[in-house]
Amino acid sequence: MAILSWLRGKKHFMRRDAVDEFREYAEAELARLRASDQAFDEVLYRQAVDLVLEKLTAHKPAHG
Repeated sequence: MAILSWLRGKKHFMRRDAVDEFREYAEAELARLRASDQAFDEVLYRQAVDLVLEKLTAHKPAHG
């Protein structure tokens, strides 16, 4: 899945702009898949995106 390839290239997920960048990427990928894949399951895709976002935002780095 393209989302996993995108994630492998990222290093700092806790930055707010990285999470926003992922959301933008996910929306663009959604549009691309809708247009090109008749068997595309949007519900499953959105569940995967939500799971990734949950994992990215769940961990808070320690300051100190």
